[in-house]
Amino acid sequence: MQKSKTKIIVNFITTLLKISIPIGVIILILLNSILDKLNIKQDLLTFLIYPCIILFLAFIYIFIKLFNQLKLEKPFSKETVKYLKNSMIISFIIDIIIAIALILSIIVYPTYTIAVKISLTFFFILFLGVGIALYLLSELFRQATEYKEENDLTI
Repeated sequence: MQKSKTKIIVNFITTLLKISIPIGVIILILLNSILDKLNIKQDLLTFLIYPCIILFLAFIYIFIKLFNQLKLEKPFSKETVKYLKNSMIISFIIDIIIAIALILSIIVYPTYTIAVKISLTFFFILFLGVGIALYLLSELFRQATEYKEENDLTI
């Protein structure tokens, strides 16, 4: 019973993630037009949205792979550890880009509102926390995988 519920949830989330990739690609392609329609001027700060979207799409792709590992009932494997580490790296790269955007909004573009600066600070803290959490998870899964492999050899 529990496995079927898990598979239903995994399938649902995987489907949502698969749908979000083409939507993200469309947003990436149309971003320049969207910003023009919203009368948002193009500057270095808005340019930093592009690499964040690309990295976030990679993040989603890796999470699809992680959910596939769960669907295959092989969560404790070297592939899972690799996916978690790759997600961690992407999270930290996004965090660096957001930190650059935050610094730019303070020093180069002081006309940006305090709401933008607070939002950037929030996302900086969020992706820093996600990166740290993914690092911890990758280490836990690495150790669990080692124990599992060791246990499989003794049986």
